[in-house]
Amino acid sequence: MRVVLDCNVIISAGLNNGTCMELIEEVVLHHQLFLSQGIVDEYHEVTSRVNTELRSKT
Repeated sequence: MRVVLDCNVIISAGLNNGTCMELIEEVVLHHQLFLSQGIVDEYHEVTSRVNTELRSKT
């Protein structure tokens, strides 16, 4: 099966062990993961923002 994961799922999986991480593991092991340039761009934008927020809390 071909699967596209929303940026929020990818970010959540990176921050927490749980359902999103399990979903990504399932997709990577048993399906084809497809990412569009828009999702990759959003991933970079969101991770930059999250990194900035995490740094400001320390």
